[in-house]
Amino acid sequence: MLTVCYFGGYRPDYPRNLFYRRLLRQSGVEVIECRVSPRSPTLMKAAQLFFKFWTGPHRAQVLLVPEFNHTLVPVAWVLARLRGMTLVFDPGLSYYADQILSLRWFAPHSLRARYLRWMEWLAYRLPQLVIWFTPVDEERFGELFGIPRERSSWLPPGINTDLFSPTPLPKRGSQLVIHWDGNMSPTHGVDVILRAAHRLAGDPTFRFEFVGGVLPEIKALAEDLQLPNVTFLGVVSPEELRASVQRAHICLGVFRRDEKLERSLYTKEAQAMMAGRPLVTAFGEVKARLFKQGEDLLMIPPEDPQALAEAIRTLDGNFLMCEKLAANGAATFAALYAPEVTGEKLLHLLESVHAAQHRR
Repeated sequence: MLTVCYFGGYRPDYPRNLFYRRLLRQSGVEVIECRVSPRSPTLMKAAQLFFKFWTGPHRAQVLLVPEFNHTLVPVAWVLARLRGMTLVFDPGLSYYADQILSLRWFAPHSLRARYLRWMEWLAYRLPQLVIWFTPVDEERFGELFGIPRERSSWLPPGINTDLFSPTPLPKRGSQLVIHWDGNMSPTHGVDVILRAAHRLAGDPTFRFEFVGGVLPEIKALAEDLQLPNVTFLGVVSPEELRASVQRAHICLGVFRRDEKLERSLYTKEAQAMMAGRPLVTAFGEVKARLFKQGEDLLMIPPEDPQALAEAIRTLDGNFLMCEKLAANGAATFAALYAPEVTGEKLLHLLESVHAAQHRR
């Protein structure tokens, strides 16, 4: 059985690496952690990790670099080469795609854009395997960075099934509770939800709950729109997040129009479906591939507050449709992404790439 060393500056409670480490251990894989604080500068992290790894256990066959550690892949590659280990990278995102292609913070030919593209090209070309979130990620980044198909694959976002598993929809009372959670990044389209809430503000039926840190521009927009039907709960514990999802009749996804929307299935969307809540979100290529519109979830055009308000009204007037979306979405998601399915695929990927490397 394999021994896997998680290597990098990462949060051990981050859902994706926590989920995969748990799956590997449940499969009988020994998981060693060589970890430092993600807050340290890159050079300090690299030096600390090199020393910690070199003086630590030497029995791992796979060196796995988790999310957001692109700049540490070269030092991991050196160590993997010295020890004859298989190197795997699970990037979690592309800084180049987010900052240059989606948010357009920098011009495509700026120094920042060139640095990010070169840094990521190196981080994706050195490992024997790169693991993406979705099949569209795998295709698009493979083409963008020239990653050979045999050196990349995809696995879904990790969902804590102890927190998110199907529960019955709450009984329909005097209010319809609409939930959203996450990082209020510009790429998530929270402004679209607030403008939809504004269109529904005259009807006391609708109550929106937002979980997560509130950015100043979001707070200013909410105050400007004067939304009596919106509550910001702030950053909460995992248990409080579960309670917020469970009291919701509808969960919302991501609504900004950009290239990331096309290739992403966001954690908030996955959690909602896994919890058995009807999901309303914007159209995206990966969601259209994996799920049936109007059967597993309800998709609307991106950046369209009026369409979102109308979708919420439609579900409010058809609670049977809410129940159908909730049940079908949970069943389809479980068939694709149940922990046992994901765990089996993850173990197979690691065993296969390790065996292939040592056949050469």
